[in-house]
Amino acid sequence: MDHLRAVRASIGPPQYEQDIASGKLLQAKDFGCHIPAAVRRVILKAVHPDPVQRYTSALEMRRALEKLNYPGHWTVDTAGSEVGICRTHEFSHSISPVAGGKFDVTCSKRNVVSGNNQRVTQFCKRGVTQKQAEKVVADFKQFVVTGK
Repeated sequence: MDHLRAVRASIGPPQYEQDIASGKLLQAKDFGCHIPAAVRRVILKAVHPDPVQRYTSALEMRRALEKLNYPGHWTVDTAGSEVGICRTHEFSHSISPVAGGKFDVTCSKRNVVSGNNQRVTQFCKRGVTQKQAEKVVADFKQFVVTGK
């Protein structure tokens, strides 16, 4: 909700209302990288500017949501850090600057039962550009949510 208030304040109420009516206010690119495409489609259909394109009932939307089954999700812990949750593991990531304007990406998981930490090596990268690092983190977040 705060995001929408900020958008309204930045573009002004008339433009905000026009963007809502034309379907420009919320688009697929506005979702976080950890939100699967199927979830984006359900939400965008629910808020489609053309009422004919929306769900015909709450039950129809509920059924669409019930078909979505993802093993994981991302949240924010009390310290403000992103944490991925999937079954008995918590996932985290970090991007650290290194020499030459490059970055190292570290992705890891912690077994909440045993407390053991382990790197998720397929997503750990060294000496990549910032854009590449952000892509690695986005792929890691999708992996945690979808299991793929």
